[in-house]
Amino acid sequence: MLVNRRWWLHATVLRLCAAFVIFLVLQLSRSWVVDGLCRLNWRRLTDEIFGYEASCDIDGNPVVEGDFRAHVRADLKRRLRAWLCVGRLKVMGAVLVHAAWVAPLARLRRDLAYAPH
Repeated sequence: MLVNRRWWLHATVLRLCAAFVIFLVLQLSRSWVVDGLCRLNWRRLTDEIFGYEASCDIDGNPVVEGDFRAHVRADLKRRLRAWLCVGRLKVMGAVLVHAAWVAPLARLRRDLAYAPH
């Protein structure tokens, strides 16, 4: 009788831990997918008007060597490229996080059950 209780306790603890880990993975991957898709589809979700913060002197002239507009354009292009790269990485990371627990689950035998001696 004591052995059955011990098996039941261990099975319950393991089941709760597995459910908690799967819950955390689902929440993490959900947030990564939503954030990644928003980053990848930013042109459809925004009005493409950007604010730019820069250092200026006391008269309001920007403190940038050369053409200010070219500097802003190059900086914006670099930041948007990085933004899209992070979006792709988040979507791929979410898929890989799911694969980490779905693949072993799919390989489990369907008739796996506890059979006492």
